[in-house]
Amino acid sequence: MDFVKERTPKWKLTTPKLEKEINERLFQFINDISDKPIPNYRGTGIVMTVYSNVADMALGSLTFLYRELKSKLDCEIFYEFLSDHYIQKYKELGCKVKQFNNDKLLYNPPVKRTDTNTYWKIIAILESEFEHVLFLDCDNIPLREPSFLFESKEYKETGMILWPDFWTLTGENPLWRILGLECINEKEHESGQVVVQKSRLFHQLQVSLYLSMSPDFTIYTHGDKETFSLAMRLYNTPYHKIKQNTFVIGTDLNGFCGMGMLQFYNDPIFMHINFLKYSRKKRFVLDRALEMKDESILQIGGCLTAKNGGRTIEVEKEWGYFNHKLVEAYIDI
Repeated sequence: MDFVKERTPKWKLTTPKLEKEINERLFQFINDISDKPIPNYRGTGIVMTVYSNVADMALGSLTFLYRELKSKLDCEIFYEFLSDHYIQKYKELGCKVKQFNNDKLLYNPPVKRTDTNTYWKIIAILESEFEHVLFLDCDNIPLREPSFLFESKEYKETGMILWPDFWTLTGENPLWRILGLECINEKEHESGQVVVQKSRLFHQLQVSLYLSMSPDFTIYTHGDKETFSLAMRLYNTPYHKIKQNTFVIGTDLNGFCGMGMLQFYNDPIFMHINFLKYSRKKRFVLDRALEMKDESILQIGGCLTAKNGGRTIEVEKEWGYFNHKLVEAYIDI
């Protein structure tokens, strides 16, 4: 999928007058929140937003994290609509389960919300009680117990760790003119996992929420994924971006079919199966094979649909410590 080609027609609809208006609204918001008090966040943990159609994926990931990797990290699950069955399953794993309440959100920028739900991720981060947060998408599977990230030099120096996407930032995007920022020649960001210290970056997170929630920016940002780094740059705040490219994982049956991303912190640490959408009745089918010429991302794993409707994923390359099947945690759900 060529995201630049997909978005370019919409970018051409912008005008200098519109860009100026969007810029003024954003910087008025930044000024308005400048003296907003920072809440008393405490503790360290994982935050997830869970939707009913992917509730089993989140359950599998967390089951693997706690039963296989023996993680001691606390976890908060945020949801809008979820069955009692899944709520109970998450609680059995020790997670706190919280329902979004639109009428009582502490962080709700004064904008008409975009039609997408990507901004719920940032709302959950802000609404969480934790000071130190590892946010994980529902379809993201930790391959190592991740609590060491909070003790890393990169985190302590900056308060934020981000991971790369496949695509490269483009100067064609009007967003750079609107924000008054220079386009950097680097990979975009992939927000299936974000590590952040909230009190340290409280105002930046609110700007990230504004950028992901406001219809002014949705055609430029493609959801929430770039909003974290953009907010940091607007405040001239350093953050750490993992230098290692993400690898494509998928099946290699009748030609390679990409189904997800393998992210690194030196060794593999997160397997984000964001291309694979499945149910008990239908297996995932990709419209066209994902072709990648860069050898650094041609590392292939096997991804199979398990009989119980879950997934069993096996990384074929040996990483020393890591050479076992994932995710048997997708047990009967």
